Amino acid sequence: MEFTEMLGAADEPPVLTLTEKNGFVRQDERFNKRLATTDVSKYKVIRKGNFAFNPYLLWAGALALNSGFEAGVISPLYPTFKVRDGYDPAYLRYVLLSAPMIQKYDSIAFGSVPRRRRSSVEDFLNLTLPEVPPLEDQQRIARLLDRVDGLRAKRRDSIAYLDDLIVSAYRKEFASGHDVPMSTLGDVLVNGLSNGLSPANSGTITARVLTLSAVTSGVYRPEESKEAKFAKDASETQFVAENSFLISRGNGNPNLVGVGVIGHPDAEGSPVIFPDTVIGGIIDTGKAIPEFLAVAWRTPAVRSQIRAAARTTNGTYKVNQKSLGVIEFPLPARDVQEQFASKVRQVNTVRQQYQAHLAQLDTLFASLQARAFSGDL
Repeated sequence: MEFTEMLGAADEPPVLTLTEKNGFVRQDERFNKRLATTDVSKYKVIRKGNFAFNPYLLWAGALALNSGFEAGVISPLYPTFKVRDGYDPAYLRYVLLSAPMIQKYDSIAFGSVPRRRRSSVEDFLNLTLPEVPPLEDQQRIARLLDRVDGLRAKRRDSIAYLDDLIVSAYRKEFASGHDVPMSTLGDVLVNGLSNGLSPANSGTITARVLTLSAVTSGVYRPEESKEAKFAKDASETQFVAENSFLISRGNGNPNLVGVGVIGHPDAEGSPVIFPDTVIGGIIDTGKAIPEFLAVAWRTPAVRSQIRAAARTTNGTYKVNQKSLGVIEFPLPARDVQEQFASKVRQVNTVRQQYQAHLAQLDTLFASLQARAFSGDL
């Protein structure tokens, strides 16, 4: 049931923000600074075991259970909910964030701006859930799903550790002050940067197009693409090619703006376009080895330049070709790059193994979740 508890004059607990993938996190950790006003007396209190959702992003799964904080305060725009007696919050979290439920959230969202479609509390509360088993069974299922979900989290942590390891190695060898020549992104691209081409509802030309998620994970994911209609033919520079460098152009999360990955053509040879939410260029491999550039682009020095260049429009952080082209990073001689790139490839081999294991765990989790909500677990 919905409830509203304002902080008022009480002592301020952590200011939280609601994320689509990680639930509630501290605002100062998510954005590296406090965004809330100094006076949060009108912010809503959310206690452990309570739910909330972002009404403008519920369609994307922006719903979370507070399981990590005894209490926190969140934006007054977020509806907050308590769980009735006889229902386990951990079980309901898995139900409410299941794929079938997220599809239902998409169906109740309304508005003309795709990324700002709103969902009402009334429509949310009128949605039907799969049949809920007795409380004891809810708790048993939640414990089982927690165990598998915990394994997935550990594997994701292992992958993140490898990513951090290779960035740390780069910084140790090539950070500023190591007498390494500097270069810019524009210097190492064949023909500069280009904006992508986005689908058009009235288009008559059919082609495959990447989604933004193919880039923002930090590893190129060509499977994150779809067939779409376009109003005009894409130019040669808007297709994913060998040694493409693809960069996230805009996002509501500043940490995902400017994320860059090395792209490559589809394994079956089908042409793939990148959308206008992505900026791309072709790496001149005579100047920069792709694996080396990919690591350089993830370093804090480059990320800080991207954050400084990003501009916000209606809550979306954006970068452009000009600002990206002048981003600087150390670029040693090509033979030195190759030595480092060899280490990167070794780490990437292990990373791919971890990623495959994570995919298996994801499949297992989805299977258990489906069985649980159909009464077969």
